Amino acid sequence: MPFARLHQTFFFRSHKRPFSVTTSRDQWLSKLGLGGGWGARKPLQPRVFPTSGFKLIDASKTLEEEWFNDGVKCFYPVRLGEVFQNRYQVVAKIGCGACSTTWLGHDLQSLGRDHTYVSLKVHRNDLQHSRELEIYEHIKKHTAHLSSYHIRPVHEFFRIEGQYRDHDVMVQTPLTIAVSHLQRFILSGNVFTPHLAKAVVQRVLRSLDFLHSDAHVIHSGKFHCSREARYIHSENLLMGCKNRDDRDRYFAQVEEAELNNPVPRKVMKDKTIYVTQVLNGPIDEVYLCDFGQARIGGEGSGDPGPVFQRAPEVILDMKWSYSIDLWNVGLLAWEMLHGERLFEQYDRKYTWLNDAHHLANMIALLGPPPLDFLNRNKTYLQFWREGGDWRGIVPIPRKRTFESLDLSLMGEEKARFLDFLRALLCWAPEKRLTAKQALSHPWLTAPTDNP
Repeated sequence: MPFARLHQTFFFRSHKRPFSVTTSRDQWLSKLGLGGGWGARKPLQPRVFPTSGFKLIDASKTLEEEWFNDGVKCFYPVRLGEVFQNRYQVVAKIGCGACSTTWLGHDLQSLGRDHTYVSLKVHRNDLQHSRELEIYEHIKKHTAHLSSYHIRPVHEFFRIEGQYRDHDVMVQTPLTIAVSHLQRFILSGNVFTPHLAKAVVQRVLRSLDFLHSDAHVIHSGKFHCSREARYIHSENLLMGCKNRDDRDRYFAQVEEAELNNPVPRKVMKDKTIYVTQVLNGPIDEVYLCDFGQARIGGEGSGDPGPVFQRAPEVILDMKWSYSIDLWNVGLLAWEMLHGERLFEQYDRKYTWLNDAHHLANMIALLGPPPLDFLNRNKTYLQFWREGGDWRGIVPIPRKRTFESLDLSLMGEEKARFLDFLRALLCWAPEKRLTAKQALSHPWLTAPTDNP
């Protein structure tokens, strides 16, 4: 496995708080019944988590859940040590996003060999319905083994009562580190080697081939609870360990660390907001996550991504389909190998001016768009004349080419990669490779030069 050596090779460096273990792993596992054999065990008793000994964050500072609209009322105030369903004890906070928080849970009722840890994804209460669960139920009709397609499955779903409204909770296998964090904090130079980048891209393409061809699902989409959109990107690609024994041993350390060296937190009258732990456990696989904004069916409309990620058909207000996921795979591959985005947000004040810069950069990299593509929606007339000539709202950065920007690869490896990129980043969506076709591209199948 190309990922198996990563957690042995690198030490995690982060501005966030990494956990530290203050007692021996074997001693702690013995307490949990995880060491010295796997005979029948009684259900575990919940542990008592510290009420002191942690850093208090000033009340004037906004923290995690407070970064998002109506966060105070919409997020469930999870407490470390809390037990859901008389079964899952919350032992660490491991994620926070616009529409949910994610917690490490210890399954107190798993007997025998199955003493295990789970991921508890607690959704906001302003979702009209669990879109993510709906997507999972749909794709499960097409396979009983999502993990074989590098998609993290849902093991259980339940609802908890909040102060204002109910919250949906999904129980999943816990994973360790996002590909984005691996790149930002661990990898040398903040870039993937070609060998590792290909391994990630191949797994994403296998996921998409299944989603597009069998389940008829587009991963990219827009959340109902906020303006946030999800798309194929390194932040929703999580890495984990397939071996349950190794996984449980690691998360036992995470739990023990929280008990002995509790995370900083902001304590208020009716809730506590905790700092998210950054995990760096054993990894040997990549999983595509976050389906709360995916779309069932072959066509969508509207804005399914942040400005720097948008495909040309999105900017020009056209219908979009499965190929939008492949555009995002091309951008993902570029960012992994170069440590920076291919496109940016160019103007935060005026959307139309930002779109003009975005399109001008596409022209520089991809050449002028086909006129038959532009004619699919008259929105193009804001930026081009009827014959397809650029209006010149902003200049085209002619010197900005793939060849001039790609300084990390050389020789045949560079040629194959740029050909792969051009096969995904096409103006006309139907010209892009499908996920199945992309898996056979020479950049992914040929031996890597200087891996």
